[in-house]
Formats: sequence, structure tokens, C-alpha cells
Amino acid sequence: MSMRSSRRLLLLCLLAVLPSSCRSVSPAREVVMAESPTEMSLRSAQGEVPDHVPDQVPVDRSAALPVRWQAWTLFEVDGQFVYAVDADDAEATAALARAAHDDFRARTGREPSNRLLLVADHDLWLPDGDPCRRLELAHEGDAALHPRRDADSDGDADAEAADLAPASCEELTAQARDMDVDPRQILCLIAHPVRVKRCVDDFGLPADAQAAWDWVVLLPAEDCVDDGMEAVMSGAMQQELSFVERLLAAPVMPFIRSTAVEVTLSSQKLLLFELHAAAQADWSEAQRERLARDYEDALERGVDEGVPAAVDDATP
Repeated sequence: MSMRSSRRLLLLCLLAVLPSSCRSVSPAREVVMAESPTEMSLRSAQGEVPDHVPDQVPVDRSAALPVRWQAWTLFEVDGQFVYAVDADDAEATAALARAAHDDFRARTGREPSNRLLLVADHDLWLPDGDPCRRLELAHEGDAALHPRRDADSDGDADAEAADLAPASCEELTAQARDMDVDPRQILCLIAHPVRVKRCVDDFGLPADAQAAWDWVVLLPAEDCVDDGMEAVMSGAMQQELSFVERLLAAPVMPFIRSTAVEVTLSSQKLLLFELHAAAQADWSEAQRERLARDYEDALERGVDEGVPAAVDDATP
């Protein structure tokens, strides 16, 4: 569930604009009775980042994080540490995380994990500039978060596993070629966790971070998601729809794309919910899976109840 299939999401969105379909996708909004996040104050980990940045900045829970790591700067938003390229991305990602925290607390009565180090991934970071390595990290993180998934040979878990984003570098390359898009634009639709140890061993995060953080969570920022969605939707329309269907879809495509972006960002909340559930040591894997599926169902109910009338009105 943590890596959503870009093509499945896209086709669900496109089906909403076809006259023969009654399916629609709309943003999941306020899907649980949880208090809205308060307005957040934003600052860099040491105030405004100075011209001469120290190598390390002390962080809660005795960890040491670099003020700058990879392409990002460290920000603190209301106690949440976020790596981002700018304050706007940091604030937006922290707000999404706060909503997921509130939802988890409201639905389970448990405190969410405070060991998730967030990255607002604006330009889609590629290890060594290689999309295949980013995809490898995504599958590695998904396998670590769902250790039983590969062992399940039937049932919903197996069906969910089959619905993940490209299963291999070859599949990613083929999808990008078929839709005439950059592979990184497909990857912009995939949020995923990375074990902190992997980031320490291979990507320059200080070893002390392992004492304070369990996961680095790569959450593509809204601009990245929007760019990827625009490219993938355009490519898939050319591939999947007839000329007449594309004409029918054209008037409402801006709405559909905006909706698909909202749904993709909402799926990031599901990933964070799953990570919070994984931190509950006394829960079984089956309990975690059930609660995550209940939350996903709540998000989907928000989708189903969202905009069918608006889609009907806009459909030629």
C-alpha cells in the first residue's frame, strides 16, 4: 500500500470523464474526526540558514543531523524535522505529516512515532543520478515495511503487491518508453521509506542518526507530483484512449489532473500511517495491516463521496 501504482490511479481518474463510466476520483478531505493541524511556524534548524553553515546541528533525541544533506536543507516545523529545498516545501510536508499524525492518534488512541525523518523531495533525488537505484530503494523500503507481503501467496495482500509501481528497472524503462516520459516523472508519484542505516551506509547521513530515527521518508513534493502526473496522464491518454475519448476528456483534464495530484498526496498520509503502525511493537502484523486498510478505506470513502456531480456536470 505504500507505493501506489501511477497507472492504476491515472486510469481511475480518466474513467471518471468517460460518458460510460460512473467512477470518479476526488481529494480525500477530513476523512476522520480529527482536529485540523494548527497553523505552523517555520524556521530553519538554526533560524535563517547563514552563509557559513556549521557541519552539524544538534537535534532532539541526541542525534546529529547535517544542516545540509544531499540536495536539501534541514528545517524544523513545529518540532518536526524536515529536509527540503525551501521553506514552502518543508511547511507543506510537515502539515501533511501532522494530519497523518492526528488521524493515527484519533483512530488508534496511540501516539504516532517520532522517529520518522521526512524529506520533501522537490526535484526527485536520484542516487548517483540513476532512476533504477531510486526504484530499488522504493522496493527495499516497501519490503522492510511489509515483511509478510512477499510470503503471502494469495488473498488481498498478494493482489496489493501486484499493484505496486514498476516491479523492476526494465518495467520502469518500458513504461517510460511506452508513454514517452522521463522515468523520473513516473517515480515522482511514489512516496517510500528508506531505512536510516541504508542512508548512513550509502548516502552520507551521520551514524548518530540511527539512535534517533528509524526511517527516512521520501515524500515527493507537490510540484514534483504535479509534474509527474501531467507527464504520465498525457502519455497514458495517448496510449490508452482513442482520439474521440481524448476529445471527450480534454475539457475536464485540468480538474482531473488536480484531483489526481490531491489523491497522490493523500496516499502519502497512508504511508505515514503505516509507518506509525509499524512502530507499535505490541501489535501483530495482521493488526497493523487491518488498521492500515481501514484507514485506506476511509480515504477512499472520501474519494467516492467527493465530486461525482461535478464530474457529471463537466462531462461533454
